[in-house]
Amino acid sequence: MIWRVLLLLFVPLTLVLHRVDAPPLLQFTTAALALLPLGAWVHLATERLATRLGPVVGGLINIAAANGTELVITIFALSAGFVGVVKATLVGSILSNMLFIMGLGMLVGGICHPVQKIDHRLVSATGTQLVLAVAALSLPTLAESNHWSPGRWATQVLTVGAATVMLAIYLLGTAYTLRTADRSQKAPVTSAVGRGLWSSLLILVACAGATVAISDILIKTLEPALASLHLPQRIAGLILVPLLGNAGENVTAVLAARENRMTLAYQIAVGSSTQIALLVAPLLVFAGLLMGKPFLFVFHPLEVMALGLSVLLAVLIHLDARSNWLEGTQLLAGYILFILALCFLE
Repeated sequence: MIWRVLLLLFVPLTLVLHRVDAPPLLQFTTAALALLPLGAWVHLATERLATRLGPVVGGLINIAAANGTELVITIFALSAGFVGVVKATLVGSILSNMLFIMGLGMLVGGICHPVQKIDHRLVSATGTQLVLAVAALSLPTLAESNHWSPGRWATQVLTVGAATVMLAIYLLGTAYTLRTADRSQKAPVTSAVGRGLWSSLLILVACAGATVAISDILIKTLEPALASLHLPQRIAGLILVPLLGNAGENVTAVLAARENRMTLAYQIAVGSSTQIALLVAPLLVFAGLLMGKPFLFVFHPLEVMALGLSVLLAVLIHLDARSNWLEGTQLLAGYILFILALCFLE
């Protein structure tokens, strides 16, 4: 508990450094460190909510708080014209949550617990949603790259149509997940539980607000910080922004897996990839239309292939709704292979 409180000092420190216009690299470093304790507090609040509302509902609350921040960040980046960075961030976020964070959680949890179980209904529903998401993201890319559409306007119409379908699937899937959640893990509602529920929600709201402020500084100092380190923006979109921007849910998922709460870990990690693909990406399409900066689902073919193969790998590994440390290392291996390939794209 002490380290959670002490590391929170990086939050005001980052705000002060930003106010006095400190060197961008220093601001970027303190902002990255400030996201870590915020993630730990989100885990603490989510753990309490999961105890009272069930792991599925707790996971949904956690990923909504974390991906809400990512949505704001990508909208600001899109408004600034960084379309390539936004696309790389979407791909990197899906891969990092589905392969890296879930794989790390399975590895850590598997070391402590030989076999861990996941709610099979959640696995089935999430896997189907991910396949549909990759299909929706791939169709405009295939039409554009193979000249199957009559023009750019047709690709935009196809993108808007795909985004509409993706939003509908996400809303229906969320309703199904909540309806089929295992209510047997809920505790009786008492006055003490009610007070604990409200305190947990207040912690989540406070952490979400602080995360938005810190993430905003992180993105503003990202470009000059990378320039001083001589790193390309693609690496930032694929690796740095997804891992740092989602630090809260990343910490929560790994800690939940270590505590043998694999359904919660799965809901946070893989569920976050689903939310990014089916909610964040479509909302960026509509936000781009409102801002007059069209955002099309036209990715590099290698990015589409990486997304498709990663979903296939995840679905095959989670097919039996069980996990172990070996399967965790397989997910990590897939993440490393895909990132190595994508980092060298022009």
